[in-house]
Order: sequence, then structure tokens, then C-alpha cells
Amino acid sequence: MGAILTFAVDRHMAGAALDLGGLILVIVGIIGSAAHMSVLNRRRTQPPPAGGPRVRR
Repeated sequence: MGAILTFAVDRHMAGAALDLGGLILVIVGIIGSAAHMSVLNRRRTQPPPAGGPRVRR
């Protein structure tokens, strides 16, 4: 959505810069994707705790 607003839309609106709004959406999307990948990577690399507390049933 952000790339479309930045590169494809050629309209100008009073009080709204569509190019800047699209660029902000692109940057937020990149940051969000990097954060999501970081969380996924962190989950995969943590080994299970050795000798953790036992739960009695």
C-alpha cells in the first residue's frame, strides 16, 4: 500500500502529502517485518531449559 502511494499515485490533495504518507507506510512495514523476523528467529534458537522444575500430576 505504501509503495503504491509513493510511486504510483500522481494526485495532489490539499493538506495531505500522499507521497510522504506512502513513504512512511513503507518504512513502518520494513521495521515491522524486521521486528517480526527477529522474534521468530529468537524463538527458534532458544534451547529448552535443561533440568527445569518438574510438574507433578
